[in-house]
Amino acid sequence: MSPPKEGGSRVRVRFFDPAPASSPSGALSGVEPLMIGVYGTADDLPMYVAREAGDFATADVVVNLMPAGSPQLSVNRLLSGELDAVVASLYDIMRYRLAGVPLQVVMPLGQLPLATSLVVETNSGVDELTALAGKTLGLESHGMAEVLLLQLLFESGMSRSDIDIVYLDRRAMVRHLKSGLVDAVLVSGLNKAGLAYLGLQEIERFASGNSDWQSYLVVHADSLTLFPQRWQAVANALFATAKRLEAKDPSSVELADNWLRYRNTGAAASALSEVRFIDVAKAAQLLGSDADFALGPLQDLLLELGEEVPDTSRDELVNETWLQAMLERAGDN
Repeated sequence: MSPPKEGGSRVRVRFFDPAPASSPSGALSGVEPLMIGVYGTADDLPMYVAREAGDFATADVVVNLMPAGSPQLSVNRLLSGELDAVVASLYDIMRYRLAGVPLQVVMPLGQLPLATSLVVETNSGVDELTALAGKTLGLESHGMAEVLLLQLLFESGMSRSDIDIVYLDRRAMVRHLKSGLVDAVLVSGLNKAGLAYLGLQEIERFASGNSDWQSYLVVHADSLTLFPQRWQAVANALFATAKRLEAKDPSSVELADNWLRYRNTGAAASALSEVRFIDVAKAAQLLGSDADFALGPLQDLLLELGEEVPDTSRDELVNETWLQAMLERAGDN
C-alpha cells in the first residue's frame, strides 16, 4: 500500500458560483453556511430533503448544497475550503485519501444495490463491454460503479488503459451520448422508462450478487474540528430526514421527484424502494467495527486489480470520541 500524499494547507475561502450552488431554506442570517458537495442521486437525497423540508433550519444549522464535480474537482474543492464535506462511497473516500485530503466519516446515509447498466445509442454498433476497447466510456463521478467496471475489465482481460474514461454528471450522460462525445455510459440505478424514446438502449446489466454499497457523509477534518456542534446538528437533522424517507412519507417522495428528476410518474418511489436509509442503531453498527465498515476487503480487491490504495483504516477515518457523542445526542433526539 502507498501512503496518502501530503495535502497543502487548507484555507477556508469560498468561491461561490450562484449557478450551481443552492441556497438553504430558512437560512440564519449572518451565519456562514456549511458547504456540502452532492451529485443529484438517490444516495445524497437526504441532503436535499433535509434542506427543503426544513430539517436543517429546525436544527439551527445553515447548509448549502453544490455540485461536487468530477473526482479531481471535488478533491480541489475540499482542499481549498470551497467544500466542507461531500457525499462519498468507500471507494471515493480512498481516492480522497490518496490525494491527501484529511477526512472524517461523520455518518452513513443510505445503502443502495451494487448494480450498473451499460447504455449506448441505438444502432451504435457497441453490443458489449469488450467492444469499447479504444472508445470512450462515460462514468458516474462517485459511488461504486467504477469498482464494478474495474472488475469487469479484469475478467475480460482488459484494464482501464484500454478505454478512455470520462467522469460525467448523470444528467449530462444522455446529452453526451447523443452528441457522440462518449460511445457508452455506465450508470447505476437506471430508470429504463423513456430509453427508447431517447434513442438509447441498455445492452448489459452488471450486478454483484445481492451486494449493496453504502454512502457516507464525509467532512474535512478541519471543518469538523472548527464546527463540531454544527456537524452534530447536521447529523441530527439527517437522522430525522432518513426516518421519513424510510417510511416513504408522501412529502419526502415528492421532494425525491424534484431531486432525481425522473420523467415518469412513480419512478422516484420505485427508486426509493431500493434504498435503505440509516437510523442511529445501524450507524453505530456500520461505523463501530472494522468488519461492518468493510474497508479492508475493498482495499484488498483494488490491490488485486492493480489499483493504487491508500494506507488508511477505519480507526483513522472515524473519530471514535466524536462518533459516540454524536450517536448519544442523536439517540436522545
